[in-house]
Amino acid sequence: MMTRDIVVLQALTIHIACARWQNPRSTWVISGIAIGIAQSMGMHSDSANSDLDIVTAEVRRRIWWTLFHLDRGAADYCGLEPHVVLTMDTRLPLHIDDSDLLSATTTKITPANRLTEMTASLMKIEFGQFILKFKHSRQGFFTLKDDEIEREARDMVRRYEETYLTYWTGSSNLHSLGRLGVRLFQNKLWKIAHDVSQDSRDPGPETINETLLFYNADILEITYQFPGIEGPYGWPCRCKYSSWHAMAYLLIELCKYTQGPAMARAWSVLDAVMGGLDQDGWKEKNRVLWPPLLRLYRRARNLRQQALRNGQEQNSTRSTVQTSHSDKTAPISTEIPLVLPKNAPSDDEMLEQAIGSVEDVNWEELDKWVEDFKADLS
Repeated sequence: MMTRDIVVLQALTIHIACARWQNPRSTWVISGIAIGIAQSMGMHSDSANSDLDIVTAEVRRRIWWTLFHLDRGAADYCGLEPHVVLTMDTRLPLHIDDSDLLSATTTKITPANRLTEMTASLMKIEFGQFILKFKHSRQGFFTLKDDEIEREARDMVRRYEETYLTYWTGSSNLHSLGRLGVRLFQNKLWKIAHDVSQDSRDPGPETINETLLFYNADILEITYQFPGIEGPYGWPCRCKYSSWHAMAYLLIELCKYTQGPAMARAWSVLDAVMGGLDQDGWKEKNRVLWPPLLRLYRRARNLRQQALRNGQEQNSTRSTVQTSHSDKTAPISTEIPLVLPKNAPSDDEMLEQAIGSVEDVNWEELDKWVEDFKADLS
């Protein structure tokens, strides 16, 4: 804990990244130690290290922002506060490949306008940076007006659309995964802008919030296209909390309302995601968070069947979230497969009693995954 060796800190960062789901609270504690070590080395501030060469400075930025991302994720998972200091002024890593560092001059590296090895990381880091800023403003650490938050969120949605989405244009699994990631971030940013814009409005009588129904249907649709253990290389990418919360919201609303295009849209997604989960002994599984959803699903299904018998149901409608706002910064819906793998929910740890183990991952395929990743970049 007293080290100032950058190699030791890199090793600790890799350990946190690989073992963070084994014990999230321990990960949160260890990430705090790593953040403290990085801060003692001055990684939280570029101004204090202006005399460093460009390669060393870039490596330090990568370490700091990787720790930032891991620490924020562990804190969110445990419902705790992240350890990252509010006074940091470290610039984001450059949008470049590792090889660009090897050939860098001593004065300047030009960011690449293409897919690089840092693209996915920067997408996550920029999103996390905004989320932390938003949360801190809500907690009173500093003042940020609602219109400023809304404007910044919409600007980020536009930036993801015009910049990051243009990098993921290939047909490979990697590019498909990248496009889904962009859409997921755009949806979440749009939701923040929407919530902020509604804060000062009179809620009025309770009515169907079609906008949020479409939003949660889109979130569930996107997250269930990410591969699970059964996907390529056995590396799970499920967005556990996002999926569960989206399902819960949709089912609660479907227990209250039975007609309209928003309800039809919600059912088209839920039927693909949850269809058949009531069979094969699912109800006997010892799960903590699954039974409430399953009860809501049965109740909502019964109400829908009654509505169908009464002729209330309308034809299925695709999401209109992307066209319901004049600034055109809302995300575009991404269609899910009609048939999902039968075991798709079984590797979703959010529906399990315990966190999944890294032992479930196919580590033997790691080298192949890395080689395919490099091939997709070229």
